[in-house]
Amino acid sequence: MSAAPRTVRRAGRRTLLGAGLVGALAAALVGWSLWSGSIDDAVAAASTAPAAAGVDEVVLGDDVFAPVAVAVPVGTSVTWRWTGEEHDVVLDDGRRSPVQADGSWTARFDTQGTVAYRCSLHPRMHGRVDVDG
Repeated sequence: MSAAPRTVRRAGRRTLLGAGLVGALAAALVGWSLWSGSIDDAVAAASTAPAAAGVDEVVLGDDVFAPVAVAVPVGTSVTWRWTGEEHDVVLDDGRRSPVQADGSWTARFDTQGTVAYRCSLHPRMHGRVDVDG
């Protein structure tokens, strides 16, 4: 009687382990495809991505900005939060954060238009802030 439950438990562990490995492999392949693309592809993707409306926080981690594009009203401050890897935020209007691995940095957007940004340490990391009137 005790052999059957032990077999079920082992099969369950194998299934969970297998699912975890498949998930990790899929994430690695997606990351590799994003990383292996050209910088021009990364800039194009950031400039055409749909902007997340009303979102005023961007997370930096695993060589991506999430979300890659935000849309905010004039006068809004956007905060970038680090999740354990060194990055910076360099706005195309000349402002820049320090290079850091944790913490946050905030920039206020008082002029209507689009402000692109990037990480100077990771050339494929690009994003944008769409500022609406």
